[in-house]
Amino acid sequence: MRTSAEPLEGNQVKLTVEVDEEEIRRAEDDTFRRLTREARVPGFRPGKAPRRLLAARLGPKVIREEVLRDMLPRLYADAVIESSLDVIAPPEIDVTAGEESGPVAFDAVVEVRPKVSIVGYQGLEVSLPALDPSDADVDAQVDRLREQFAELKVVERPAADGDLVTIDIHGSRDGQIAEGLTADDLVYEVGTGGIVEAADERLRGASAGDTFAFDADDAPGGPAHLEIAVKQV
Repeated sequence: MRTSAEPLEGNQVKLTVEVDEEEIRRAEDDTFRRLTREARVPGFRPGKAPRRLLAARLGPKVIREEVLRDMLPRLYADAVIESSLDVIAPPEIDVTAGEESGPVAFDAVVEVRPKVSIVGYQGLEVSLPALDPSDADVDAQVDRLREQFAELKVVERPAADGDLVTIDIHGSRDGQIAEGLTADDLVYEVGTGGIVEAADERLRGASAGDTFAFDADDAPGGPAHLEIAVKQV
């Protein structure tokens, strides 16, 4: 196989590939092995039909088309590697010789990754403002890190704002389950108002095993009846 690469405009390259008849014969052998496995010829078990019979049934035009279909993608990939191209799109392949017989040649136009050259940055200096955090900034960051890496522990006391509680919550409207207000083993932070304010009011001071039910006019999606069971603080 002989390959040449010609740069084109728009970050494209044209590969020209020429294939000699010896390589084509090897490709034909591979294609016939595939066709023999796939073909169903009366009087022969799958994969056992003679090559000459298969060639006669399909005809030279179909055989050549199958050989090119099998061969071109592999040859194109080899040409890309040989030319060290960084392609970023499928190629446009045009067979220029050998569609019916003889040596095969084809052109493949493909888009490649553009090469960007940055100049003029040498010697540039950038001034960064000096950071002078206050004690409050440091304390706030430490508190955030403590909260982020805190280890959760089960406590034997009533829940307070900032505690995480595990609850079962069942919401309903007109006797039907309220979507978005029903969950088991929900981990909820008390005081966030993530459900409804009335839920936080009842969870403050609640302990594991407590249950309560109430109507919430401000529930997401409209008024709903809520039943909450506290499983863990």
